[in-house]
Amino acid sequence: MKFDGYRAQIAISGSNVVVYTRNGHDWTRQFKVILPPLQRLTEGAVLIDGEIVAIDSQGRTNFSMLKTGIAAGMPLKFYAFDLLEFDGEDLSNQPLLERKAQLESLLGARRPEDCLQFSSHTVDQGQKVFDSMCEGAHEGVIAKRADSTYVGDRTWSWLKIKCTKRQEFVVGGYRPSDTGRGMASLILGIYDNGKLIYRGRVGTGFTEAERKDILAKLEKRRIEKSAFVSVPRDIARRAKWVKPELVAEVTYAEVTPDGSLRHPSFEGMREDKRADQVVMEMPKTPATPGSANLDPGIGKEIAAAVGVKLTHPDKIMYPATKVTKATLAAYYAVVAEKMLPHIQDRPLSLVRDTDGDLQQTFFSEAQTARHAQGHP
Repeated sequence: MKFDGYRAQIAISGSNVVVYTRNGHDWTRQFKVILPPLQRLTEGAVLIDGEIVAIDSQGRTNFSMLKTGIAAGMPLKFYAFDLLEFDGEDLSNQPLLERKAQLESLLGARRPEDCLQFSSHTVDQGQKVFDSMCEGAHEGVIAKRADSTYVGDRTWSWLKIKCTKRQEFVVGGYRPSDTGRGMASLILGIYDNGKLIYRGRVGTGFTEAERKDILAKLEKRRIEKSAFVSVPRDIARRAKWVKPELVAEVTYAEVTPDGSLRHPSFEGMREDKRADQVVMEMPKTPATPGSANLDPGIGKEIAAAVGVKLTHPDKIMYPATKVTKATLAAYYAVVAEKMLPHIQDRPLSLVRDTDGDLQQTFFSEAQTARHAQGHP
């Protein structure tokens, strides 16, 4: 399952334990409640990857509870899902299932109430597990290739598949309240090829204490000029700009065709993540290659998520097959992992066919640059 917590790597050398965030910060003091079983785990040296979480009364991981729990010293759990080093041996190039087998052997049997847990997995039952997680109101699952090595970065071999539409965004500014005091909404964005792209605003889901705390952090980061590539004029008119350093987690109903959020709600600030690590996630995985049932809706979501303006998504591309633009976009998302390495850093030509019968095609050299920038 996908945990809603803080990703952590734990370095153990005998009874000496250090908890590192994904950014390499030492948070051992913040997570001292999980240390005792880790200090007794081995006399050797290991490096474990996993997630620190708080569990609510329904058995679900809860990020808001986790933030409260860190300050209050309440019980937390560490779910270990990978073993990267064992007694000086680098395991990162071993297949995932072999690493997890060693990890399970290292952890041994664990009672449900223990704060140290092994993150179990299933093979070839992905859809069943995903459906079960969604029915239980969990966030989703992580799907990994069983033979994958550990890369330590985003890869197509490890996929987040979400039940809910939940996403991290970079905070690039805020709108003050009508009274001029306080913060009415955060102005959100996503980095795309080093450029901060506007994705909308979020003004609900905050407690008053959170608004005050966030505003104080924003004021320390005030700048005169917007870091976004562009922002709608009506939004920019009353905006206060900040250095794009803070990361907010937001739930939303959908991504609109222009890439903005509909009905967003604030869930919390992610102090464990750098702004440059934030990319657009998809709420569900596309169909498998070769499927005859590619979902056009997924194509529309993917296009919006990556900042592509998909004009006329329901237009029939090939009348004989009834393939639409959106269906084609979904297909490209499926084959991207295998297709992109062959075209990366190579000059491409745009061949156009205006009537869809493939009888009269022509090169469109003058417009290639514009299309390459996100206008199919």
